[in-house]
Amino acid sequence: MKTLLKRASAVVAGGALAFSGLAVASAAPAAAAVSPVDVTGIKVYPSYGGTAINASTKGYRIATTARQVAPIPYSATIYVDVYRAGTRVAANVQAAYIGSGYTNMTGYLTVQNSWGRGPFYVSNVRVQWNDANYVKQTAVDSSVAGRTFSVKSGLKASGKVRYWYGSSKKVANIKLQRFSSNGKYTNYKTKVKLQRKKSGKWRTVKTLKLNSKGKAKYTFRSSKKYKYRFVVKGTSTTAGGVFTTYGKA
Repeated sequence: MKTLLKRASAVVAGGALAFSGLAVASAAPAAAAVSPVDVTGIKVYPSYGGTAINASTKGYRIATTARQVAPIPYSATIYVDVYRAGTRVAANVQAAYIGSGYTNMTGYLTVQNSWGRGPFYVSNVRVQWNDANYVKQTAVDSSVAGRTFSVKSGLKASGKVRYWYGSSKKVANIKLQRFSSNGKYTNYKTKVKLQRKKSGKWRTVKTLKLNSKGKAKYTFRSSKKYKYRFVVKGTSTTAGGVFTTYGKA
């Protein structure tokens, strides 16, 4: 009797396993939608003034190139997300719109100063459209992910080269600040080249090291008058700059 019960249990268990397998097979996911648009390229660049930011926001343009590979029943929109160091800072940014009567392949991105500095990139590039039944479809185009652009702190400088009549003595002074992600200008400790224009070419007089207050002072002598400027080399997070003094000294 016990043997018969064991055999019966085995049959039931086998039936349960077989039924479970049928249930899994019937729940196979639907095939992903095939986009009618192939995104071939995305470029993000400043709308004006280079990559330096000196305010709470800065405008960037998103130039998109794409080709239509299938009929679009109504319209299609290309969206991107924006990331910095792996953290998403903006989502669902419209990069392009393709319609039967109107197409715009340029999108606009408002960069927030609080996002920080350095390289940014776009990812999760996707096309959204309504099919013939007006059901929204979405397809991700991973082939154009990672397109990078930069945001850098802008600079503010005040400086001059003083001279005295009848003397060859000259004194160069400079104070340098950069616009931080907290919305304020802060002192910038870095190196600055003092240059003068001689025979039509700018030549370095001295490389100055700014202190923690962003200041440097340099005394030198020159019997002739020249035009002077201060040159700041840019970094991955801070823009460079050239600041020419007024007149000759």
